[in-house]
Amino acid sequence: MKEISYAYGTNHFDRDPDLAAILGTYWKGFPDHRDELHRFGAFAGEDVYETVYHVDHDAAPVLVTHDLDGQRVDRARLSPAERVVLKAAAHINRPPYEGGSWHHHFALGYLMGDPGLYCVLTITNQTVYGIHKYAPSFAAWKEAMLRGDAFGATWMTEIQGGSDLGANITVARKDGDVWRIDCSRFQQVDKEGNRLEVSPGWTWNKHGYYDSHIPEVFTYVHFSGKMVEKGLK
Repeated sequence: MKEISYAYGTNHFDRDPDLAAILGTYWKGFPDHRDELHRFGAFAGEDVYETVYHVDHDAAPVLVTHDLDGQRVDRARLSPAERVVLKAAAHINRPPYEGGSWHHHFALGYLMGDPGLYCVLTITNQTVYGIHKYAPSFAAWKEAMLRGDAFGATWMTEIQGGSDLGANITVARKDGDVWRIDCSRFQQVDKEGNRLEVSPGWTWNKHGYYDSHIPEVFTYVHFSGKMVEKGLK
């Protein structure tokens, strides 16, 4: 398997003494987790490489748009090998939610090395963070993602926060607030999973533009505590 990478079969933690020096300087808990990082470095240097090579060349994720009954589901079907590795690495998201440090999380992510697998875990972490901060009633989903039984993705941003979900400061009032939100998407595949040459776009509101990334045509969303009539248009 040496054709995968010059680093294949090596321990990512042992190969990077600078990482240990940095963590020892900025993370008080580093000595207590050094052995864990060493074990994860070995895992990243072998299992992760083999799985990523397999996924990239033989088993790319597949978008499943409909279930057997024709209902829209929009799920990603992953290779069993990818699911196993992601579940084994899912614990890297746990420390910040269990009294630990973000240094712990980012050190494990750095050791993982592969941006493809780590991306799945980081966007899952952002979903977990959103539930943790804004939607505790969905704690069961949060725990499922921290266990590696489910994965998620969310993108929410504000000018002052960039990609830091925790920096968002906007709060919607439950009654009487009005927002304009880009409720749109482009469909790249049909219901059989075939990629389309031209991606049809759809939105919640008909506005006559192919490009929906125009604030002036965003959908109006009215927040209200009142029950509306069923079928109200």
